[in-house]
Amino acid sequence: MRLPLAFAIAASQLVSCASPPAPTPTAVITSSSTTTGLSGAVDSLSIPSVSPVAATAAPSPPSDAFRVSADEATAISTVERFIHSINAGDATGVASLVAPDAGASDCDYTHRTVVVFNGKPSVMQWLRARIADHDRLAIGSIFSENEVFTPVVGVEFANRSNDTLAHLGFPGGVVPLEIAKVVLTPDMSQVRGFALGPGGADPGTIANVCRPA
Repeated sequence: MRLPLAFAIAASQLVSCASPPAPTPTAVITSSSTTTGLSGAVDSLSIPSVSPVAATAAPSPPSDAFRVSADEATAISTVERFIHSINAGDATGVASLVAPDAGASDCDYTHRTVVVFNGKPSVMQWLRARIADHDRLAIGSIFSENEVFTPVVGVEFANRSNDTLAHLGFPGGVVPLEIAKVVLTPDMSQVRGFALGPGGADPGTIANVCRPA
């Protein structure tokens, strides 16, 4: 039985400041690091009605009822704290949640291409630049489409804003066209992979996904 899950989390407010120089990307992430299998909207969970007891019917659950396992709750918490730390400009908090072997990819909206970072030092250089650019990522939903839960989740962002996008003519930000993929450590305490850009995709796909619109 397929058990997707979704969480809505309020977006952080926008902050304006000058845009910093971008970090130097490292090696290219392969196609296995893209968001394959994480596309599509997430159906809300529903809990079956309880059978009548002593001739009294139990009330129907609300339409937004949901259920998550302990592992799912831990994964959601780690992802939310990671994104919240970026939005809050908390580089120390972000660093505590990045695994030593972490990798990341992101859209370079200025050049409509993908930048890729491998290893914690490179990833942290990129994240500090994102913080300095006042990146704000508004989570729309966090979900898994795997029948058996693994520490890999998809994240749909309702909005992304930063100084760079404002300078490109999008002061209110954009809705990212790519569903992000977050890979966690086995104990789900840290982030090993954060794919915001379509690493490994063909140039046409990259140019389309990484154009602000």
